[in-house]
Amino acid sequence: MDNSQAQRAVHKTTFQKMPPHIREQVLHTDTTARGKGLTGKGAEPFGEVIQEEVDVLETADGTTSYTLGMEKMADGPYMDNRVVTEDVGGLLESHILRYRPSDGWLAGRASGRMGWEAFSGEIFIFDGEGNPKAAGKFDDGNVTGQATGTGMAGKSDEMDCTLTNVT
Repeated sequence: MDNSQAQRAVHKTTFQKMPPHIREQVLHTDTTARGKGLTGKGAEPFGEVIQEEVDVLETADGTTSYTLGMEKMADGPYMDNRVVTEDVGGLLESHILRYRPSDGWLAGRASGRMGWEAFSGEIFIFDGEGNPKAAGKFDDGNVTGQATGTGMAGKSDEMDCTLTNVT
């Protein structure tokens, strides 16, 4: 993963303490994406945003990202996050990130040997309304190729993100 944006600060807040325009963006996109997801076998729909805790990431370039966990709608090893990003000019972008970790990473995480920086598995990126945008396969925190059967992102595509555990 590319960590070219220098991280300034990560802190936690609550939904109610977020700026009003960010809350409105979360609520609007949450409503439009609910129930959507990838189609086909093993495709779980998106659940509601969990409002209890929000991770806030501020970068040196003035960008602020708000990450909220999302309710799981099916069993299985996956997790969804809603991320709303505001750049220094006030432009808002909303995405859903679906993490489908590998069994090996889950075992390493459970034993305390692996953190998010060493994520292995697949990450799917959707726009704020739940439409697929990109997907990549990761091994030990690095993009290794296109996610299985998605036909979206490839090994040469750049994915700039910070993995944060919010649930």
